[in-house]
Amino acid sequence: SVFFLLPLVLFVLIRKTTMDRDFKIALVVHSDQLFQLMYSCCSIGHSMIFLARSTWVVKYGLEWDRDQLMRLAAAIRRAYWPFSVFLLLPFVLFVLIRKTSMDRDFKIGLVAHNVLLGLFDIYSCLLYQLYTLLPFPVFTCTGILCNGNVSSRLLFTGFALFTVSFCVPYMFLMMRIHQKMMQANSWLKLSNRSQVLLMVVFSLVLAANVYGFAAWSVESEEKRQIMMVAILSFIHYFASSSFFNFHFVIIRFFQALQTSIMFIIPLIFLFITLITPIGDYFPVGLLGPLRIILMLMYSCCSIGHSVIFLAK
Repeated sequence: SVFFLLPLVLFVLIRKTTMDRDFKIALVVHSDQLFQLMYSCCSIGHSMIFLARSTWVVKYGLEWDRDQLMRLAAAIRRAYWPFSVFLLLPFVLFVLIRKTSMDRDFKIGLVAHNVLLGLFDIYSCLLYQLYTLLPFPVFTCTGILCNGNVSSRLLFTGFALFTVSFCVPYMFLMMRIHQKMMQANSWLKLSNRSQVLLMVVFSLVLAANVYGFAAWSVESEEKRQIMMVAILSFIHYFASSSFFNFHFVIIRFFQALQTSIMFIIPLIFLFITLITPIGDYFPVGLLGPLRIILMLMYSCCSIGHSVIFLAK
């Protein structure tokens, strides 16, 4: 099972010589256990090696998506959005409203932020349910709106709108916290008018993102060729609506980072990928693992914000 020729040579030596008399008892005991294992499970090694190398195992681990993950993601989303909208976020709002030691502007910003998070959960976990098949430029849609009657452009625009909407109160909170930490004589201390102007600029930048998705959500000209790839044939059994655009794979990744891990730097990269073809040069091999990041960001976005707030 491990080698072939070497065990055969040893077998001949033992049969033709007195070599077996020199074996230590401990070695014989362990050899007996090894024999039992090899003779009991002989076929499993050959079978597993064959299956791992056979042609039906899909590249990039997409067999996991086909057999388990797409169904699992849909089930988690169906269970998560009622939990978030009717239990988690209302509890956060209850704690917020009851807190008396919080400044009024912080309280208003956090309430608006959590309400918009709830709307995002409803759209992404019930109405849309985006699923990516990275590193292939394929977005599948399994939500209520994905019945073929709603265009992919409109779905993407709505998704971009709900994604950036809760960023506005979040930026407001970050700016207010930053300003309260500044000393009165600091050159970074902004007047109320400057803060309003800064928020207007940030809001216009986010609105430009929504417009970008509305204007440029066009499917790839290679859609027909992509659909001819054998390992993608299974998506017809799971999704009634799919979208094909490699450029938007890169854009979606940076948008996920923008709304969850960082903010300004991914926003810059987001604009670069929107107005240039730099996404075409992104290493394809890095896109496979990003499926997990995208699914976590788009499926359970609100829980991170809520848990951090409640913990503090």
